[in-house]
Amino acid sequence: MLKIQQFNQGIKYINILSCCVMLYALGLSQILQATPLPKEKTQIVRNSVVAVVNQQPILESELQRKIAQSYQPPGISKKSFRHEQLNELIDFAIQLQQTELYNINITEEHINDVIANILEQNKISKEKFIIELEKKQITYSQFKKQVENELRIYQVRQTEIPNRINITHQNIEKFLSSDSQLDTLTYLLGHIVIDIPEDASPQDIQDAEETINNILAKLETNPNTFKTLAKQYSHSLSAQNGGDLGWKVRKTLPDDFKNILKKMKKNDISKPFKTKDGFHILTIWDIKGDLQHIVDLYHIKQIVIAKNQIRSSTEAKKIIHEIYNTLQHKEKTQVSSDSKLTPTIQPEDLGWLNPNALHKTLAEKVKALPMKQYSPPFQIDDSWYIIEVIDKKTKNITREIQEKNAKNILINQAFQEQIPHWLEDLKANTYIRKL
Repeated sequence: MLKIQQFNQGIKYINILSCCVMLYALGLSQILQATPLPKEKTQIVRNSVVAVVNQQPILESELQRKIAQSYQPPGISKKSFRHEQLNELIDFAIQLQQTELYNINITEEHINDVIANILEQNKISKEKFIIELEKKQITYSQFKKQVENELRIYQVRQTEIPNRINITHQNIEKFLSSDSQLDTLTYLLGHIVIDIPEDASPQDIQDAEETINNILAKLETNPNTFKTLAKQYSHSLSAQNGGDLGWKVRKTLPDDFKNILKKMKKNDISKPFKTKDGFHILTIWDIKGDLQHIVDLYHIKQIVIAKNQIRSSTEAKKIIHEIYNTLQHKEKTQVSSDSKLTPTIQPEDLGWLNPNALHKTLAEKVKALPMKQYSPPFQIDDSWYIIEVIDKKTKNITREIQEKNAKNILINQAFQEQIPHWLEDLKANTYIRKL
């Protein structure tokens, strides 16, 4: 079968590496601002137990170290800060214990990559960072262990929290139609309005509605007459310009207009709608800030001969070239699929594909191949290919990309929102005692 690098259809709920970078970018800032405990005070700290999480004790020395390594904001009392730091140690212990339920392997390479990103984000060398850690009574190995533990926690969150998230199509549609997503758009608008006088009688209103409906009927027959009809019928000041309102930023428009425009795309003409001023029709001649994504799709057929347990790479190459020669001479040869050297040569129809979703080599061959011609045999990994491009078309995938991006945003928002709820559920099943 064809080895295609398809786009990842699943959603990665949280990027562990980037999260750790952000977390430790903040943590590093706190470390550099924290004031270490005086050595003489450190020496007299009693190593008593201050809390128990299940059977795991949290010691006074751990709490003092946490306090010393954390930045205490102005205005918070020592007692409140101590209480806050103890709660963080308890939360961390609960989450770390949860990681023991899973076989999580954090490699040394992964840890080093995360730390390298932390240093790069904070524009500090490893040597200088180690010096700063030592000033705060933190060894580099302790910091690495903390990174490892954080990575473990993020992995268990990634395993458990997605099950609590359900993003529906309605959620995505609501997000895409929200004002925050649309207000950056700028429209080139056409406008026709039939006024309703303040003292209008029911008959006046009926006549105005009939007029606007007649205008719509004319537009549906010939949309290109919009400017002509605006000049002829519209009561707007823009009528003399063919109803041209010019470029309008969406957030500056009346709410009635916004609600109509959110359902429209370029070149659409709205149905008549009523406001306190009259009956209106809008059209969008152009949009700025609305990035369109157009892709080329190719209808592809392929023949693949792969190396396997009974066929060597040399034999696969020989077969594919024999098939190619046959195709070049337009011979319709059907050979036995039982033979280890000569498989059936009926091409497999892959349908319409975006080459950007294919293996790089295959994508290049598809784009370069003339229509309805067989490609010379080419190799990808242990397989040999012949392809034929049947047809080509373009497709606007703007909406698909918008929906995919919206879903990612909503999932990440929901993920962050679920973390405290997930933690509270863990606490409900954990023995916690503060001493």
